[in-house]
Amino acid sequence: MQAQRSNIHVGDQLQAWLEHLSACWGVTPTDVAACLEKHQEAKNRRSSLGRLRDVLTSEPLDWHECTAALRANWVFGTRFNAIRLLGFLDHQDDARTAVEALVRGLPNDESAVRKRVDQFVVSATKAGYAGKEGRGDTSGAALLASVLLTAVAPDRYVDCRRTRWVRFARQFGVRFQPEDGTYGALLAEAAHCATSIAGCSTFARFWGELSEPLWFVAALSWIGPTPQPPAVVASLRLVPEDAYTRSFLEGGVKRRLHLQHDRNKTVVALAKMRAKQRDPALPCEVCDFSFVRTYGERGEQYIEGHHRRPIATLKEGAQTRAEDIALVCSNCHRMLHRDERLLSVEELREIVAVFRRDFRI
Repeated sequence: MQAQRSNIHVGDQLQAWLEHLSACWGVTPTDVAACLEKHQEAKNRRSSLGRLRDVLTSEPLDWHECTAALRANWVFGTRFNAIRLLGFLDHQDDARTAVEALVRGLPNDESAVRKRVDQFVVSATKAGYAGKEGRGDTSGAALLASVLLTAVAPDRYVDCRRTRWVRFARQFGVRFQPEDGTYGALLAEAAHCATSIAGCSTFARFWGELSEPLWFVAALSWIGPTPQPPAVVASLRLVPEDAYTRSFLEGGVKRRLHLQHDRNKTVVALAKMRAKQRDPALPCEVCDFSFVRTYGERGEQYIEGHHRRPIATLKEGAQTRAEDIALVCSNCHRMLHRDERLLSVEELREIVAVFRRDFRI
């Protein structure tokens, strides 16, 4: 009876959340539910975990395919997670032994699975799942364990970062109190939380046809309480029939007054000349793209100059040398400046390298 009341409460909270997003996005709760189901977090789980499940449940385990599936997994797409995962996978024998010990012949007894999780965390950190200075990344290893478990047992486990699930459980009024401080208990409690949400009537009404409901609940935990409406929401709102055939005024002239830091074209030109002596194609220092190799004569001698020290931080009278200029393509130049924190050329180059290696581009 108490579990039934709890599920009713969770369903009410979930309904209230969908109605809140409905009001914010200007669409119906049904449209909100449909958009969340198509969210990238949900798509990632369906594709990545589905592929990983096929690999982990095959006999014998194809370790090459397992490694490729883990590298392509969205959870390990960030730079730090990717580096830690690769450090673990580089120890092939130890990594394979740890993975097989966790997922092969998974017992029904939850306490036995918890022990497996805790042992996997110990084995993975010893096998190279580590951060700075070689310190074992236990929370990262536990995240890897949760990904492996939810792939082979999607009706019992979810991928788990503690901070996300604590916030998620609080949002819907679900208890989140691991029995102890072990990672095995943490994963078990996240699974309990996900099962409570997937078992409520509101979830059944909007997403009752999902083949792997816990994967979707896990996606919701990563999406967060205030997701931005996807671009498709605009098409769901009421739009005048003639909106797409209207013409709009553009091309007007505006007067703008702003301060601009001086740039010295000579130093950029010298940087290009210096680089051209090494490689006439003037490749991008980040991604190796060359305008002349792509566009022929029209792209000759074209490359953009990026100040390694941001112009805005230079004091009046500061000196810039050719070696202070990085030559980058237009796309990489945009990516370097995309956020408030300016990336270094080396950081962006590493991001590109990791992505190309993981996806074999």
